[in-house]
Amino acid sequence: MPDTLNILVVFEDSSEFYDYFPKRKGLPHSEVDDTWYNPGEGLDAGLASKSLGLQQLAASFIVDAEDIFRHCQSTWHWPNLQSLALTSQLLQDDWEKREKLEALLCQASILVRRMPKLHTFVLWNGGKGHASTFIYREDRGSASVTWRGTWHLKLSPLVIKSWRLAALKLPRSELEVKQEDVSVAIKSHGDAIYRLNLPCQVIDPASLWQIRREAYS
Repeated sequence: MPDTLNILVVFEDSSEFYDYFPKRKGLPHSEVDDTWYNPGEGLDAGLASKSLGLQQLAASFIVDAEDIFRHCQSTWHWPNLQSLALTSQLLQDDWEKREKLEALLCQASILVRRMPKLHTFVLWNGGKGHASTFIYREDRGSASVTWRGTWHLKLSPLVIKSWRLAALKLPRSELEVKQEDVSVAIKSHGDAIYRLNLPCQVIDPASLWQIRREAYS
């Protein structure tokens, strides 16, 4: 990717909503891979490094947020990043994932504190039954966090405290906390993007339209 790149939007649609492709035939057994090829393999470190020079980054499903965060060094700062949108499979209505999800949200707030121009952070998931998003927004000198989804997550005091620290740089540092339910069925990732009302671009508009259309055809 060129050094002049300021905005990067990467979206990988999920096979969850489609039939699997047939396996390749005519190859020796040793050459047939029974697992899905992961196009995001090796991209986590690259996206983490590239984010240092971007203004906007949205990476959906091709890598998880925790994989990108794992490569962020403690000395890094993001002087130009204004909007960051990532996905994570930890956003599911599963109590076994809850502790890891809270840890991820706290880790995200620590990184956001090293992004002085950032005004929008989005962590979301779009799978059937667990479409949801956590949104941090700065607007007109104040900040808010919003949980919006088809399932309910009460943000813990630890998570709220962590994001309050991220908002201390603002003139009005009090953090508004919102909980919003989505009560409609989600039929595709396109549906999830639309119903979750994500505040930043995570996919090309034409692709979003096509995904939603295919889900209803």
